[in-house]
Amino acid sequence: MKVIFTFIIFVIISIKVQSQNLVPNYSFEVHDSCPTWSALLKYAVPWFDPVPFLGGSDYFNSCAAPPPPDVSASVPFNTFGFQYARTGNAYAGLIAYYIVSDYREYIEVELLDSLRKGKHYCGGFYVNNPECLYAVIHAVDRLGIHFSKDSVRQTTPPFWTVIPVIPQIESTAGNIIYDTLNWVLISGIVKSIGGERFITIGNFRNDSQTAHDTLVYPRPSFCSPNGFANAAYYFIDDVFVEEMQIDTANAGTDNIICEGDSIQLGVAAGSGCIYTWQPATGLSDTTIAQPLAFPTQTTTYILTVHDTGTGTICDWTSTDTVTVFVDPPCPPPPPPEQPIEIYNIFTPNNDLKNDVFYIKNLPANSSLQIFNRWGSRVYQSSNYSNQWNGGGAPDGTYYYILVLPSKESYHGFVELRR
Repeated sequence: MKVIFTFIIFVIISIKVQSQNLVPNYSFEVHDSCPTWSALLKYAVPWFDPVPFLGGSDYFNSCAAPPPPDVSASVPFNTFGFQYARTGNAYAGLIAYYIVSDYREYIEVELLDSLRKGKHYCGGFYVNNPECLYAVIHAVDRLGIHFSKDSVRQTTPPFWTVIPVIPQIESTAGNIIYDTLNWVLISGIVKSIGGERFITIGNFRNDSQTAHDTLVYPRPSFCSPNGFANAAYYFIDDVFVEEMQIDTANAGTDNIICEGDSIQLGVAAGSGCIYTWQPATGLSDTTIAQPLAFPTQTTTYILTVHDTGTGTICDWTSTDTVTVFVDPPCPPPPPPEQPIEIYNIFTPNNDLKNDVFYIKNLPANSSLQIFNRWGSRVYQSSNYSNQWNGGGAPDGTYYYILVLPSKESYHGFVELRR
């Protein structure tokens, strides 16, 4: 009977997968030869072992003969355990921890195409911790993927030690991967620096940086008595690297409103995204991309955007904030301007009726010029306020030019009659 330890690794983010899997032979089905023993990763072309020494990373395929012999590379039954492939009939395997200090094994492959600078990629693989290792079985927390422009092949001894690079995608520190029954997903997101063409999978942390545990449950009766000893060993299947589009949260820009007013937050909605705003106070809707905000006091709103998760492996939550500053009640707006009305006759005879050239609804700082029929200016004011009574000008028809502060102008004739 298998011992079941369930461990789930996930990151919540907003993505849309945009392209095909860039990993060739991602489930290790293609092979140029059937493995006769386990340490023959090179048969799963174009995968290879970046550590060139006797032994090393393993390849398992159902085409291989099942045990006996003791060193079997078959699927589902092999030297290390009983495990069906997650996809198809094959998978790889490696040691992620061993009693020999900093001993590591890796698998590496060249991608179908280089990663594009500035683009985001969803990458990952599935692992299983087999149950047939002899003596003490170990489990660890640190497995990941390193992306590089060139191969990371070990060319100097000791060949078997930790490859000194930092993985861009890695399982969570402290969460030991125990599961002997299920395939466990390890995934994440990498932003390309441009030109990465190779991926390498394994444990890139030394022993002091690796959390490990020992399993003391009885080995199943079907296991070979000569199984590998004292190691943290993992099967690997279904490796993927896919370009994706991230919908980054955008809550909009900070703004000032008057108490009692409202303002629209956010930007237009992305396809397939879920929106959550906090706090709910003063919002028309907390689940849409662009709610109306009408807070009664200055409030900072937090927007969280994530994908629906449909058809995605990598998920990501993106957040952003926006502050709405609330001022005291704003003064009422000025009344709308009334249309100008210019009277075309006035009678300055001191009867207190129509004694001046009158312009109704005249705004302040309006300029006025008056000309007689010969073109001579008889009156001028830069701030006319309905005060011209004709002065000493004789009765007759005069021409006026009126310019408002808005630069709008009027002109026409007015009759002076005493």
